[in-house]
Amino acid sequence: MNETNMEPIWSSDGYSSFFGMKIPFVRYELYPEKIRVTSGFFQQHTQEVPLYRIAARGINTNFIGRSFHCGTIKLIIADRKVQDIYLQVKNPGEVLEAIDNAKATEQQNFNNKQKNYANRRRR
Repeated sequence: MNETNMEPIWSSDGYSSFFGMKIPFVRYELYPEKIRVTSGFFQQHTQEVPLYRIAARGINTNFIGRSFHCGTIKLIIADRKVQDIYLQVKNPGEVLEAIDNAKATEQQNFNNKQKNYANRRRR
């Protein structure tokens, strides 16, 4: 599947929990099989992590952030070579739900492919 032509399921700029201000030069994109974080102004850095590598996740919000519907999502990555990802977003609960749905859909598609492969091998 060529993901360069795919539209992201969800995308957003970064938001600070400090009065809900936009974080310049940070962009998050969720695709059906990966999450992409792009940051930087002079030197842009892009990090992509497959959804199946996400081992755990959580949300952290402070009082001011809750007032402006902003918070930080922490995605703990199973691969030790890759750093955990922190997403500073608006409506973190909705974003986390979108990530969970995409991850569940990816897992279901993987399981279906495995079943189809096993059925073809039996014939």
